[in-house]
Amino acid sequence: LPISGGFQFAEPLDIEYIFRPPGVRLLKVREIQGKVQALMAAADLADYRIEIPFSGTEEEAQAFVSRYNREDEVVYERKTLKKSKLIEVRQYMKEPVKIEEAAAEHLTLRMKIIITPTGSVKPGEILDVLKEKYAMPIEPAAAWIHRLGLYSGGKALIDLV
Repeated sequence: LPISGGFQFAEPLDIEYIFRPPGVRLLKVREIQGKVQALMAAADLADYRIEIPFSGTEEEAQAFVSRYNREDEVVYERKTLKKSKLIEVRQYMKEPVKIEEAAAEHLTLRMKIIITPTGSVKPGEILDVLKEKYAMPIEPAAAWIHRLGLYSGGKALIDLV
């Protein structure tokens, strides 16, 4: 059974013994036979749910998100140790950011982000934009970002093998 990094097991694995970091849930597993394209190379969409502390009302949250969603173009500066790069982030949004839940002191957001061969945007960078450009009272570093799925051509990647 081949796995990422070129490792191969002589026998099928008992899924219960696969190492999983804290907080990771294994939802679906499929054995891959033979040589296949790297699944991440096939991905064209990622679906995220983000839980983040928020110090405001539901109406205020909706106003911040709506302002962002109405923009045709939003530029974010991605900084690394060696360089910085300006990225137009709205081009990577499949649909507007949605508020799934606005409860006392936290928000649950939903984002569907387009993945292209030349790049994408990270959900944390969208949170940075909401805080920095729209003054939304959030702390992106405190967010719990859950990737719900990766897709190619509208199908879940795991269903393509």
